[in-house]
Amino acid sequence: MVIRLAGMIKGVTITKERARQAVFLAVACILLHPLVAGQASDFYGSSIDTLNGDAGYFFKPATVIVFARVTSNEMISEAVPARLFPEVLLVQRRVRCQVIEYLKGAEDAGEKKELEFTYYTAAEPRAWRPIYKTLFRAQLGRKYIFSLVIERGALRSVGDVGSQYAIEVHAEPVDVPGALGKMMADQVSRLEVSSFGARIAEILLSPCGSCDPIEFGASLSGYRALSEQFAGRYRTFKLLRRLISEALPIRKEACWALNSAFLWQASCLEELSTDERLPEPQRQQFARQATLVRSNERELESELADPARLGWGRMIHPDSLRQNYEELLVLREHSSPKVRALASAALRRYYPRGPVR
Repeated sequence: MVIRLAGMIKGVTITKERARQAVFLAVACILLHPLVAGQASDFYGSSIDTLNGDAGYFFKPATVIVFARVTSNEMISEAVPARLFPEVLLVQRRVRCQVIEYLKGAEDAGEKKELEFTYYTAAEPRAWRPIYKTLFRAQLGRKYIFSLVIERGALRSVGDVGSQYAIEVHAEPVDVPGALGKMMADQVSRLEVSSFGARIAEILLSPCGSCDPIEFGASLSGYRALSEQFAGRYRTFKLLRRLISEALPIRKEACWALNSAFLWQASCLEELSTDERLPEPQRQQFARQATLVRSNERELESELADPARLGWGRMIHPDSLRQNYEELLVLREHSSPKVRALASAALRRYYPRGPVR
């Protein structure tokens, strides 16, 4: 399908992707105009704030994306009025951090092991204009994925004040090990998941290590959404399943994340319903949910067994052969042997040549 920009680009036909790129470029030009003009200013309330993207959306305009640990965060300016909203007072801060890994733009950053960048934040948090739910965070000793641009030869955050411009990482990232890594290399790489997207998922959903399990568990819902966006559903499923063996606070949240995003994942619910470390009301809640999920498995078996019904099921994404392929891969690891066999048969029937783009 194509879009014809009548009256704007006479006689030129462009694809949807090209149209999105053109719109994004126009927005970026508006956003970065003060930089081109040589004016050092804040981005508070600018075009990038009105795009309403999630944290991963701000990877797109970033020149440098870095996974780093904060070593200092100091205020370097007096309070000044925001450029677009003078009633809001902002202060400029400078962050110094130790680089753990460059995800983009290592050459632009000079491949330094230590970086510094600036951002603006609210001078009086209780009085700031409520564009953002939470404020930009870069706490000493904590790890983040920062999205940065170059302003007048120096690095600064791609946006100011809001927390979506920095993603806190609680886990201790590792490479995907052993059999899990071999399986992913065999199945997922053929789905053309980018190395950038795969690494984002692995950083966010790595085992906790020495991190705070309660903080990590509370972040899993957002991490799961970002992982799906950048690495696909099957990789996300595998990484969440790995977290089921973590400490109880993480295990609970990983199970809820699995069941909120993937259908028919009763096994972890049943295990938690019998875990004596949990209060009785929580065990009962997990048991009720597990019963509900199991009761819906008859519908799943019917859909997988009857090709005429498969296209109408809740599992199917009508506009994405790739997503359907990933859903069948997920079901091939179901706890029920019958479901696994039916999913394998469906894969052979609908995808005889293997993965699709």
